[in-house]
Amino acid sequence: MPFHLPKDQRKTAVVAGIIGNVMEWYDFALYGFMASILSRLFFPQGHKVASLLATYGIFAAGFVMRPIGSALFGWLGDTVGRSKTMLLSVILMSFPTLLLGLLPPYSAIGVWAPIALVLIRLIQGLSVGGEFSSSVTYLVETAPEGTRGLSGSWANVGSMAGMLLGSGAASLVTFVFDPEQLRSWGWRLPFLLAAILGGAAIFLRRNLPDSSHFKKHDQGRGQTSPIKEAVTVNLKQTVQATLFASSYGAVFYISLVYIPTWLAQYVDSGGDAGMFYNTLATALLIFLVPIAGWISDRFIRRTHLLAMVFFAELLLALPLHLWMKSGGVTAMAVSQILLGLLIAFPCGVAPSLFVELFPTRDRLSGYSIAFNLGLGVVGGATPMAATALISLTGFDVAPAFYMAFWAAIGVATLLSMSDNSREALK
Repeated sequence: MPFHLPKDQRKTAVVAGIIGNVMEWYDFALYGFMASILSRLFFPQGHKVASLLATYGIFAAGFVMRPIGSALFGWLGDTVGRSKTMLLSVILMSFPTLLLGLLPPYSAIGVWAPIALVLIRLIQGLSVGGEFSSSVTYLVETAPEGTRGLSGSWANVGSMAGMLLGSGAASLVTFVFDPEQLRSWGWRLPFLLAAILGGAAIFLRRNLPDSSHFKKHDQGRGQTSPIKEAVTVNLKQTVQATLFASSYGAVFYISLVYIPTWLAQYVDSGGDAGMFYNTLATALLIFLVPIAGWISDRFIRRTHLLAMVFFAELLLALPLHLWMKSGGVTAMAVSQILLGLLIAFPCGVAPSLFVELFPTRDRLSGYSIAFNLGLGVVGGATPMAATALISLTGFDVAPAFYMAFWAAIGVATLLSMSDNSREALK
């Protein structure tokens, strides 16, 4: 029978899992909100090298380093242990963020400023590839019986809290400081706060024991690479997980990242109202995500529950976009809150579903690769793809069809999966 962490240690593990993801998404949101200030400070117009670094370096941080990080941290988690990998990932997020907050601008050190900023973002991109899947795997593997859905959901509670904290910190410094103070030194404060969060995460994670599932697997592990197993022996599970992560990522990014921009560009008076209701929907997720995980533990198997949710996304994508296009405040409010309610289910249920799909010996490798290719690459490219689709078709509700397409892929993939939500972990 699996050994579970003592109650006090379990609380520490949950807090450690949450705070690492708070930091990851805090940094993601903060960098997005501060991008215009950072671009002026580190990538001045008219400098060819700086412009190339801005374009290709930031692209590489998200779309190249994240998959590399997923393979690296997946392999480490399956060979040296989940807890050590969680500690390493948060260290590789914390110190670069501290350096970013202390980094001299282009006016002080010339082209070395954008080079240093890109290097920092590359290291952060590497660590992001392992943070979420490592913490989820640890939380689910050490969960008390019958609580794997709820336990895995805490990582996404951290993600949502981090998004809100990042946007809040950026808004606060923008409001408190005048433009000159903000460009001079005020922009640094939110990044230095992130370093403090990282220090707390390192402190909490420094002595976490490995799960009994990993210990049992490690004692009998052969020489086969877990990455090789994930793409050979368990190729079916890796493909299923990647397809589901892609559908999850596309729907997530349309619902919570792209719609405020779409409203600002294509709906009269949609900008401020769209951002407000998007923030409200994100705040609601903090409370809804663990409820969704709990429902999947107690009432409906995870694949069945998520298939119903993605089918609802498929049916509602076009009607909600058309309704929001009407420009009414009620339409924007109801649509975004409804989309937030629906996305709470994959946020709360998917973490444990991914963990349960793979056997212990290559669990973190398969999960990390699938999650970062799907949610990281496909999901991260969704705003760009949705914008390109509008440009190609001339149809400003084209993102609804993109959302519906991926929701349909999600339904088909979920119905093809083995559901292990009521069985012991393999």
